[in-house]
Amino acid sequence: MKITQNKSAMQSQKMLVDALLRLMSEKKYNQISISELADEAGLSRRTFYRLFSSIDEILLFHIHSLWELKASELYSSPDSSYMDISSFSLNFWYEHKDLTILLYQNDLSYIILKFINEISIEIYRHQKPNEQFEKNPETMEYALSYSSGGIHNIICTWASHGMDKTPAQLMQMFQHIL
Repeated sequence: MKITQNKSAMQSQKMLVDALLRLMSEKKYNQISISELADEAGLSRRTFYRLFSSIDEILLFHIHSLWELKASELYSSPDSSYMDISSFSLNFWYEHKDLTILLYQNDLSYIILKFINEISIEIYRHQKPNEQFEKNPETMEYALSYSSGGIHNIICTWASHGMDKTPAQLMQMFQHIL
């Protein structure tokens, strides 16, 4: 994904996101071609490849865009506990319930995991700015992988049940377990 400040490119990115979500509401993800997606967006394949390298990348771009709109709430509280961060994450996915379920139903939970892995270091570094991630990077890599995998599996289980519980209900369940 190409990061851009070009208004035309940003508009094309949005058009591709919107077109992909429309197509995914009509058919399975693995049946959507880049040509079909570009046509649906009213753009050329060339424009698609100038902005993204794959259709997966569009979904990651979209999730990151949604996260950026919300992340300042999390980052404004530097003393958040693990449970606070977990609750924030669950609320984020619940606010985008339709997208979460759509990803799950299309066997795209790996995109959720990739996103969680990408932001976990960012969250850790923001919440623990005085801690040195580099002191023991291998330990941190495993610890964040463990945590990311747990949140990912919870989100997938939740999506498999239609996200029928609220984030508060899930957090209450966790408090009894943890």
